[in-house]
Amino acid sequence: MRPLSPAAAFVLDHLKLNSERYFGQLAVLQPLREVIGPASRVVRARLQLPGRDVIVYVKFYEQNASPKERHRFEKYIRTEFTRTTLARRVATAAADVPEPIACIPEQLALVTQEAEGTTLARLLRQLCVMRTPSAGRAALRALHRVGRWLRNFQEGVPTLGLDANDLRAYLDVRLTRLVNQQRRTFTPADRQAVLDCHDRQAALLTAADFRVVPTHADLCPSNILVRPDGITVIDLADSSDGPRYSDVAHLYMHLAFAGRR
Repeated sequence: MRPLSPAAAFVLDHLKLNSERYFGQLAVLQPLREVIGPASRVVRARLQLPGRDVIVYVKFYEQNASPKERHRFEKYIRTEFTRTTLARRVATAAADVPEPIACIPEQLALVTQEAEGTTLARLLRQLCVMRTPSAGRAALRALHRVGRWLRNFQEGVPTLGLDANDLRAYLDVRLTRLVNQQRRTFTPADRQAVLDCHDRQAALLTAADFRVVPTHADLCPSNILVRPDGITVIDLADSSDGPRYSDVAHLYMHLAFAGRR
């Protein structure tokens, strides 16, 4: 592979020097691949422990971020590690999350064990081409397991204390940001129309519908790994609280987009 970026090399060296603290044993980390994203990087590495090897992913954010960005990235790291750890406790063999290994907030880094499987997004693309009964059943079986995982996640992981009334305020923040872009594609009238639509739909819901639960917040086909005997839900960096149907609605939206394609 190509030489690691300085930030990736720094984080891996930190893990090696503190391997007994994080893994309970002296370990050697052999980098296999580095994927560079807009704000974060992921290094796939082989963790060599006495008697066994484990493939891990080291996800980290840029070390030269501004103080404000560092605070935000550190929050992402802590949230993903905490929520993944809690979700792991209520997981089943057929519906789980990756095993969290280490959280290193001072290095803006998170280490998790590699999960096996093919993304649900890829299976849906294959289904559009193959259109066989077996492919359709495989996709439905995976979605059923996602629903089972979501139920266990909502019932077994504590919330962060979000008030349901905060949801409309957050929506307005996002809408106002669109208006302020001044591209003339989203106007103040559009903002008000969306808020009015929200209020009409909210009036149709019951208190049980608005029950606040822990949410994945990005439950899309690309964040669901499918294997023959189960599924693994990954990337809980955006995990927060929300109404009980928000993750389901988010996934349905992505399924609708996949259907159009």
